[in-house]
Amino acid sequence: MIWRNIRWLAALLLILNNMKKSASIIVTAFNEEDNISGAIKSILKAVKGIITDYEILIVNDGSTDQTQNVIEGEIKKNHRIRLINNPVNQGVGTSFRNALMKAHKNYVTVFPGDNDMSSKSLKELCQKMDTADLVIAYPVSQHRSSVRKILSLTFTKFLNILFRQKIKYYNGPFIAKLALLKNLPLKSTGFLVFAEFKLKLISQGYSCVEVPFVHVGRKHGNSKAVSISNLIDVAKTTLFLVIDKTTNQF
Repeated sequence: MIWRNIRWLAALLLILNNMKKSASIIVTAFNEEDNISGAIKSILKAVKGIITDYEILIVNDGSTDQTQNVIEGEIKKNHRIRLINNPVNQGVGTSFRNALMKAHKNYVTVFPGDNDMSSKSLKELCQKMDTADLVIAYPVSQHRSSVRKILSLTFTKFLNILFRQKIKYYNGPFIAKLALLKNLPLKSTGFLVFAEFKLKLISQGYSCVEVPFVHVGRKHGNSKAVSISNLIDVAKTTLFLVIDKTTNQF
C-alpha cells in the first residue's frame, strides 16, 4: 500500500513537473513535401511524455512544391501545429527569426524540415532543457558528404579561434529559454543564425552544456545547406559578429 502511494506520488510529481515545461518547436521548410510529414511525426514522438504544452511552428519558406498543402493537411490532424508562410524564399535565418517573434512557450528549440535528425536526439535535448541556459547539440553520427564534414569542421575551428570558444558544433539543434533569444539582435538570414545567437549568449555569460545528437540524413531530396547565398551569409554574419564583439555590442 505504501509503495503504491509512493509510485502514485512520484507519477503525480512527474506530471506536474512536465506541465511547467512548455516549448515552441520551430521547423523551417523549403520544398520539403516528401519530408515534412515525417519531421512532424518525429517531433510528436520526441515530446511524448516529456513536454505536454508545446506548439510546432512550421515556416514554409517560399516552397514551390506541395509543402504548404502537406502542412495544412497536418494542421487538420493536430491543432498545435501553426503555419507561417513566406511568399518567397527568405532563408533559414530570416524564417527562424520571424518564428521566434510568433512563439509563445517558455522554451524554444528547432527540428529540421527535412527530418534528418533522430527523434530520440530531440527527446534527449528536451530532457536537458533545465540543466543550463543554453543546451546545444553536436553530431556523433553524420550522414553527410566529406566536403560538408570538412567545411563544418573548418568553420567550427575558425569561430572557436576567432571568439576564443571551445564549442564542438555551432549549427546544430539547441534548446533555450525563449525570452533569451527574443532579446537578441540577430542579423543572419541563413544557417549562421544558430552560431550567431549561441556566440552572443555564451559571450554574455549564460551557461551552456553540450549534448550529442544523431544525424540520420534526409530520406528524400538534396540538402540546400551548401549554396552561394549561404556562403555569402556566412561571410557577412561573421563580419557583423566581429564588429559587434569589438564594439561591445554582444
